[in-house]
Amino acid sequence: MAIYIEGLETTLGETESGRAAGDPQGWIMLRNVFVGYDFTKRVTGVTDNMYPTLRVTGEHILQSKFDLFRFGNENDIEIDFYNGEGKQVYFLRLSDFLRDNHIQVEEAEELTIPIYIRFRGVSVEVSVKEWDSEEVDPIV
Repeated sequence: MAIYIEGLETTLGETESGRAAGDPQGWIMLRNVFVGYDFTKRVTGVTDNMYPTLRVTGEHILQSKFDLFRFGNENDIEIDFYNGEGKQVYFLRLSDFLRDNHIQVEEAEELTIPIYIRFRGVSVEVSVKEWDSEEVDPIV
């Protein structure tokens, strides 16, 4: 998963922030994520919260890239966005985002879900981030 946040108060420069009230960037909390596999490589059904690291990119956009255990199109994952004072500023239900953007996770082996959150005054825009291209060097 790759989450990009624009328009939230940020500290300029290349910094990282985990979960701590008072961080200038704030933080992200994912609720109800699977936290393990059993011996047959299926998720255990045990869920917990996750606090992925945020970093400020050169474009003054907060970015977080992280991996999750496999989940279905219909899931209970919720993403909360907090500002530096610890106040929740936005909430996203992942299953709604997948449905609204026609993303099918059950049919893919590996998939990056790019979520782009843009704060503009009192409104929030949520979209799929345009795909970035990466140079791939084959192993010879």
